[in-house]
Amino acid sequence: MRQILIIAYHFPPDAAVGALRPLKFAKYLPQFGWEPWVLTVRPEYYESLDRSRLDEVRYPSKVFPTRMLPHPNALYKSVKASCYTVTGRSQEFSRKLIEADVHPDSNGRLGKIRKFLGTLLWIPPDEVLGWLPIAVLKGIRLVKAHRITHIYTTNPPHTTHLVGLAIRSFCDVKWVADFRDLWLFDKPFQTRTADRIERWMERKVVENADAVTLTTDRMADKFRATYPTVDPKKFATIWNGYDGEDFQSIRPAGDREKFTLTYLGSFYDERTPEPLLVAVSELVTAGEIPDDALEIELIGHCRYVKGRATDEIAASLGLGSVVKVIDPVPYRRALEYAVNSHLLVLLAPDQPYEIPGKAYEYLASGVSILALTQDGATADLIRNTGGGSVVDPKDIGG
Repeated sequence: MRQILIIAYHFPPDAAVGALRPLKFAKYLPQFGWEPWVLTVRPEYYESLDRSRLDEVRYPSKVFPTRMLPHPNALYKSVKASCYTVTGRSQEFSRKLIEADVHPDSNGRLGKIRKFLGTLLWIPPDEVLGWLPIAVLKGIRLVKAHRITHIYTTNPPHTTHLVGLAIRSFCDVKWVADFRDLWLFDKPFQTRTADRIERWMERKVVENADAVTLTTDRMADKFRATYPTVDPKKFATIWNGYDGEDFQSIRPAGDREKFTLTYLGSFYDERTPEPLLVAVSELVTAGEIPDDALEIELIGHCRYVKGRATDEIAASLGLGSVVKVIDPVPYRRALEYAVNSHLLVLLAPDQPYEIPGKAYEYLASGVSILALTQDGATADLIRNTGGGSVVDPKDIGG
């Protein structure tokens, strides 16, 4: 069998959705004559774990998790967390991490100081840059020890591609750079210098990789337009999807008493349930929907929305008894929630090129989808498959 090294920061037991794509590649590549080896990080670096996913890792002895050096920004957060803990405010710090440090006074003097400090601490491309030297050394050893001929890197985080770029420079291997998400976008403390550095980094990755794979045709077209001097055939779309085996043991539990809307995932940036909750509140107030016949399940990292408690938002809209926030659950349990829902909520605002990975599990569940998104890749998928309805998040009236 041909040997391939999968380099992925997110990999089981990581509970992040980003771990699924490299996991499924590692699971099914042997059927096509490839023997996968995996280079990743230790579980201690993951925000949350789902050890049930380890059941799908068929060759655990070929998975090599490594440590990584701390990023200056991560050190700053660690010191900050210690200060909050000493003063008995650890829960407040956890909340601020979840809400991505949203500061209402960002335009004031204190906000400007925070922004300046953040700029000094930011070293592109991301907070896992400390993995680069360790992963490169380990990757080179694996390539030479096991006669690996191909490497595959997947982002985010984008440091993963820098690992591939370095290994490609030192070893005679073919390299596939896989973009699950776009690299270049606005960062909270981005400077012009950092922006130029990251654009240079992405160009080097694109030019030196033997193939660049994207998760949607819109992403592939954007890369071809951004890099017109690169052979357009280098860019190829490998769509995300779902694994039918994951659904084999999942069965509907029967009719539920209340009409249930379910969201699986996290809230961050513009990915917020507020448009949905406002619309439902208006329907309840108008008497078109009885609140005692409705339930909205928000499952995952959903306790805060831009610094405000989700329960508080629901209560302010008169939906305190309707909205149910559930902390992250194992992957199989999440699929059970999806299959037993009446309507699945998909949030993809201002995301014209990518499609949330959960969209494919939603489609596999057979449950109708309400996609809150503008025209783009996600809207195309839902419309082309007939999987549900697409509504602009700003169109509260639907």
